[in-house]
Amino acid sequence: MVAKPDRNAVPRWKPPIWLLVADLLSVAVLTLGLLMQFAPESQIAQGLPPEAKVPLLAIGGVGFALCWFALAMSMIGARRSR
Repeated sequence: MVAKPDRNAVPRWKPPIWLLVADLLSVAVLTLGLLMQFAPESQIAQGLPPEAKVPLLAIGGVGFALCWFALAMSMIGARRSR
C-alpha cells in the first residue's frame, strides 16, 4: 500500500539560485586574490595587474561572507514560517 502525500505539508526549503550564483562568483574572485597572494608565479596571477590583489581579496571575502549570511537568514526565515 502506497501512502498518499500530505497536501497540508510545508514544502521543503530550497536555497535561492541567485544566492548560489552570487556565492560562486565571490568564491571565484576570492580564489583569484588568493592565487595572487600565495602563487604569484602562476600564469593566471601574472596575467592580472598587481594592484588588483587587495581589491580581489576584499571583494571576494566580503561577498563570500555576505552570501553565507544571507543563506543562513533565508534558512532561519523558512523555519520560522513553518
